[in-house]
Amino acid sequence: VPSEGHPMNKYKGMAFNASIVFSDASNGEGGSVYTPPAINDLWRWGKNMGASISTNSWGDSSNVYSTTSRDMDDFVYDNPEHLILFAAGNAGSGGYGTLGSQANAKNVITVGAASQPQDYQLRSPLNVTRQWNRWM
Repeated sequence: VPSEGHPMNKYKGMAFNASIVFSDASNGEGGSVYTPPAINDLWRWGKNMGASISTNSWGDSSNVYSTTSRDMDDFVYDNPEHLILFAAGNAGSGGYGTLGSQANAKNVITVGAASQPQDYQLRSPLNVTRQWNRWM
């Protein structure tokens, strides 16, 4: 940490008063995620700690609008100052319909990426009338 008066201290950055609330939903022994039975308890805990943005890189691969999806929608509806982001999932290479139920919530922002084979530019244009629902 630079001492008081250090030249680096004159630059405050974009979010110099920001703080981070971190939670770990694993048991440390594998890839499982353990959330509270009432998922909104997780968002409420973060909100009570001062968080207004929750970013999540976990989820299932059920591709349904579940009770968890609905509960998250209800929380954001009741707390419009709170933003919940979810990863689209890790099954995108499986094609259409690979979002997790968390990413299907209507009041959260789903973040994902797409990739193309390197020879993409050499192929003919995508026929959108025939392949509109497929990841290419």
